[in-house]
Amino acid sequence: MQSEAALSKETEESVTSPSRPEVTGRALGAAGASQGSLKKPRLGAFLKARRSAFRLTQQSLAQQLGVRASHIALLENNRRRPSLGLLARFAATFNVDGRELLQLAYPEIQALVSPIPKRTKLSRSWQRLFKNTALLARYRVTKQELEVLEHLGVLGGKLTAKRFLAILLLVRDTP
Repeated sequence: MQSEAALSKETEESVTSPSRPEVTGRALGAAGASQGSLKKPRLGAFLKARRSAFRLTQQSLAQQLGVRASHIALLENNRRRPSLGLLARFAATFNVDGRELLQLAYPEIQALVSPIPKRTKLSRSWQRLFKNTALLARYRVTKQELEVLEHLGVLGGKLTAKRFLAILLLVRDTP
């Protein structure tokens, strides 16, 4: 079994060489891997590898980012997750895509940002509502609201045109 230091060194070398600190999307995924597991990318391993590639200490990186060195250590050991603002500063400092850092830090966000699968055929209720231009004009339904209602229609269930409009009016009414 390899020691943790040897695994960390392998991760650093697989991410980038010190002479070339920029990273691509594929390297980012590999860099986030924790102890050889590509299924669970880890932000800590990536941050440590990038910091080493830029030849920064935890203290110097912390000063650049406006946090304490102990916070950097907690992040690198996957004991804390960074705020969105700190993720943006990491992305700027390491010249990487912030969206990929976000997915490394918060893997559960993938379900929220993945596109909604389109149905090939919408329900009859949705089709009736969409074709009824007089009703849409009467309730002043915007294009964006129609898109939201379409996403709601994709979720399924028995929604009539009246229920679609009731939902729309309830959403409009909430502050």
